[in-house]
Amino acid sequence: MVIDFSTMDGYEFEDYISNLFRRLGFDVEATNYSNDGGVDLVATFNQPIFSGKYIIQCKNWTGPVGQPEVRDLYGVVMDQRANKGILITPSDYTQQAYDFANGKNIELINGPVLSGLLTMDSENSKAYNTAKPNDAFRNERYSYYQKAIIEDPKKVSNYLQMIRYLRGFVKEQNSEMCTMELFNDIISWTDKLINKCFKTTSKTAEREVATMLKVEALIHTGRLAEATEYLLKTNAFRVQRINGTILRNDFVVTNRSGNGKGIFAWNLLAVFRHINYVQGCELITARLESFSEAPVEDLFKKHYYDEGTLGCSFIYPLLGIDASGSRKTGQLTMASFSTSDIKDPSFFYEKFYKKSSKEYAQEIDQIFKLHCLI
Repeated sequence: MVIDFSTMDGYEFEDYISNLFRRLGFDVEATNYSNDGGVDLVATFNQPIFSGKYIIQCKNWTGPVGQPEVRDLYGVVMDQRANKGILITPSDYTQQAYDFANGKNIELINGPVLSGLLTMDSENSKAYNTAKPNDAFRNERYSYYQKAIIEDPKKVSNYLQMIRYLRGFVKEQNSEMCTMELFNDIISWTDKLINKCFKTTSKTAEREVATMLKVEALIHTGRLAEATEYLLKTNAFRVQRINGTILRNDFVVTNRSGNGKGIFAWNLLAVFRHINYVQGCELITARLESFSEAPVEDLFKKHYYDEGTLGCSFIYPLLGIDASGSRKTGQLTMASFSTSDIKDPSFFYEKFYKKSSKEYAQEIDQIFKLHCLI
């Protein structure tokens, strides 16, 4: 497979590598460390033997990458106690860079090696009978939103317009449009929103809301281990409780006073029931019950699902911008749920849930173990 990386800018190259690693079985998160030499991605592998954290740096250069870039990456790998640092470029490295990486937990991927990864990715797609990526959603409307983001990358509403547009196909359960590529695009634009607009500590609440959008996309596509990992790393695994009452919009942090702290565990609980993952159900139920005297089963019926569809529905959040938000930064908020937002997830189960219950349980167990919950 031949890709002309010279037509991509740095962000597009990073997105391409991010999606490549996702297809190769990694959970990938875009990140920004300070003074890290430009590290772009953190990839986690949750399978035996090679499980662990990998720090990835992307350099879409035409000339060789030198020793200073490799040295910076190695410093982050040591600081983060990662399994390995991976530096990727479509060009090559200087001899000094190769010499420095020799014997260290650093892997240098140059143009020929990258081409080999792309070939392996293509062969894997054929082996799993994966159809040619359907990018029909990338139409004139998509281009309009993309142009707006490029022209003003700090404006929150530009990203939200794009994400609303993409999530519209998900809510409609459009079979033609709901491809893995669509969900990868949702995740990619959400990552850009986080890294461009919500990097500061004052934007922690908005960052966690955006993270929950990633959790939603991951749940829909059966990437349950990755969804669990993101959920457990946020402060959102909590229940909003005022005067002893569990409120309906207990999904995210909706204001800076902290009154809106909530959870997005209900969908995972519903999915865990669907795949008969008993230990996961018990862990989430115990966490929810620690915040309320009422049994989780009663709350499940009262606040989220009709009795006839208990454990068989997803909750779709409504996405919005707070009216007081400034043009440049804005504030991400979530509207309360209503019954019209509850959809039958059987479409996603049939389309994306291809693993056995045992395989799902083994993957998610690894995440709970990393967080010392089992």
